[in-house]
Amino acid sequence: MPIDFTPNFITDYPLGDFTPKRFMLLALETAKTLIWEVDYLSACIMVAYINHDASNMRSKVTIKILRGNVNIHCSSATDQHIDIAIHRKSIQAFFQQFETLNMTLSDENLEALYPHLDFDNNCQDSEEVLIPETTQGANLNTIFGIFLPVPGYFITPILINLNILIFILMLFDGVHILSPDTESLIQWGANFKPLTLAGEAWRLFTCCFIHIGIMHLLMNMYALMFVGILLEPYLGKIRLSVAYVLTGLVASMTSLWWHDDSVSAGASGAIFGLYGLFLAMLTTKVIEKSSRKQLLSSIGLFVIYNLGMGLRGNTDNAAHIGGLLSGLLIGYAFIPALKKKEDQRLNQITILALSIAFLLGIFFVYRNMPNDAPKYNSLMQSFTIYETAALKAYDLPDDATPGERYEAYAGYGIENWNKALNVLDEVEKLNLSALLQKRTDLLQEYCNTRIKAYSLSADTNSTQYNRYLIDTQNKKVDSLVRELNALTE
Repeated sequence: MPIDFTPNFITDYPLGDFTPKRFMLLALETAKTLIWEVDYLSACIMVAYINHDASNMRSKVTIKILRGNVNIHCSSATDQHIDIAIHRKSIQAFFQQFETLNMTLSDENLEALYPHLDFDNNCQDSEEVLIPETTQGANLNTIFGIFLPVPGYFITPILINLNILIFILMLFDGVHILSPDTESLIQWGANFKPLTLAGEAWRLFTCCFIHIGIMHLLMNMYALMFVGILLEPYLGKIRLSVAYVLTGLVASMTSLWWHDDSVSAGASGAIFGLYGLFLAMLTTKVIEKSSRKQLLSSIGLFVIYNLGMGLRGNTDNAAHIGGLLSGLLIGYAFIPALKKKEDQRLNQITILALSIAFLLGIFFVYRNMPNDAPKYNSLMQSFTIYETAALKAYDLPDDATPGERYEAYAGYGIENWNKALNVLDEVEKLNLSALLQKRTDLLQEYCNTRIKAYSLSADTNSTQYNRYLIDTQNKKVDSLVRELNALTE
């Protein structure tokens, strides 16, 4: 996806009948009328800065006269994204005021206003080298600018830095940089239904900052940086922070609802939430019309592409969709406050109401989500007790009598295997995932195979044929155990 970190608006204006001197003096007076800060001025170059009061952003305007033409370049002055439509409006306002002053001010009026400026009517092509270096701030095109909080781009780098810091701490703890194991991810706070629903609700939040390898981290931080640069200047610090947290929580809950056994982690749910929020804004008039089409196609392409990639597996599309839809909802809820930025009370009420509504909804779903994990674990503990008791038949000494042998295998041995089967019947009544259902089916087959082997072993008139049948059943048991172990891993 192409990114222009500092969107520029560039236009040309024919000098026509204007002399360079008159044009620059009119440009100077226009800038002062519009309350621009003129930083540099010469016979054919002017550099000025615009403070956008409503959004606390700053633009740089460079006006150059070159070979009978006037080139005007408007760009962001600091580490922040300013929509190209804002630049366009600033230049339109400049020309409207410029034309008004041109009709009212004569050359004599202008020279009277600026008697100290002794401009001639010649412009040198090489004069650009005389423009002083700006000290307005670092540029986002530099790698370090991505991580530095500045006005208009404040919360985004903090979130990026926090995600990176947590990943570095995971590496120091011994977590693999490319493919962390499941145990490490769970230890660091990944979302896992049996644990999350068993009282560890905090995983809904922490999983939004845990990443499954360096590539996962880099892709998510790239996407976060891109949407943050575009979105934060519109939302501001508080709205962006609230949107990130709320959509991240909804994404985690959606993942929990959809997946039973998967371990999920990553910031992508919250990032999709921000993209959903931006899509909502792009379908309204909050963003200037001329910029909407380009941004809508860019953001829409990102969403469609990543959701499509998620269908290929190993991606938590449930979290992506949950984040996206909650972001759309939050975006539409923000619209009234965004249209009335000066109404702080409306802004505060919107943020508070959204936060309460979303948190209550998340709490309700969390409390009412079917959770058979504790009961499953309890039943499996009972199964293990019966299995252990049944396997004691193999502890018989070699010189055991036929009666002892019969009691061990046909008595308490088969009895405990039947009790284990009764436990598995209770397990099947639970709301099991596909993985646990398969494991339960294998355990039932394992128990039935054990019973067949025990019945043959209990036969006091053991024959060569019986020993062959016993070996056959034991080999089947070994195969089932290997399959169960592989399934557990």
